[in-house]
Amino acid sequence: MLFFALGFFYNSYYKEILGVQLVKRGIKIQAAVKEIEHKKLDMITPGGDIGKNVPFIVVANWKDNNNIEHTFRSKYLVNNPQPKLKPGDSVDVYINPKNVRRYFIDLGNLE
Repeated sequence: MLFFALGFFYNSYYKEILGVQLVKRGIKIQAAVKEIEHKKLDMITPGGDIGKNVPFIVVANWKDNNNIEHTFRSKYLVNNPQPKLKPGDSVDVYINPKNVRRYFIDLGNLE
């Protein structure tokens, strides 16, 4: 269970640091939201409960100039973004033009 907790925090921290760099140096594209995933993590919360954390992940797609589809996944979100964001909506994604697998989904006011 400790590994799930560490993975949760590492995911958020890594994507935040990468995001700051990509907003400054990357290319901004528009990707279409495909779905909002729920990830139940079996871990102990500060209150001692098990399995209460259910982070959300925004999954978005984008096709490049070669018509190759890329899938992007946001960092873990504590709050459900669905009241403000739905499948089919557009989100800003910053990519590294040399390596599209290095990206950051900018969810701005949804965090």
